[in-house]
Amino acid sequence: MQSLLEVKGLRVFLKIGCTEQERANPQPIDIDVTLKFSELVQGCVTDQLEDTVCYAKITQSIHDLSKNFECALIEKLAYEIFSRIRAQIPKNSFLKIAVTKVSPPLAAIQNGVRFEYGDSI
Repeated sequence: MQSLLEVKGLRVFLKIGCTEQERANPQPIDIDVTLKFSELVQGCVTDQLEDTVCYAKITQSIHDLSKNFECALIEKLAYEIFSRIRAQIPKNSFLKIAVTKVSPPLAAIQNGVRFEYGDSI
C-alpha cells in the first residue's frame, strides 16, 4: 500500500539566472513537491497533524530558503530544496522536487522551463 502527498504550484520569488542582469530582480519560480510513502501514514488513522508530514512546514521551509538564496541554475535550486526537505521527512519515503522557471529570458519559450530532481524520476 502506498500513499502520496503533492504540493503543486508553490510560487516563490528569488534571484536566479546565468547573468547578473537576469539575477538583478527576483523572478517567479513554481515548485512542485511529491512525496510517496511506502507505509501507511499514521495520520490516516489518528487524524493528528503530528502523525503526518505537514505540508505547511515543507512550504515554509522552501519560502525560508528563497528569501536569501541566489543561484544561476534551476538545477541548483532543485537540489537545495530537495536536500532541505529530505532532512524533514521519513527516510523510507520517496521525494521529488520540480522547479519551473516561469519566465526564462528566451522569447520562444512560452510555458517556462522545468527541472526535476528526486529519489527516482
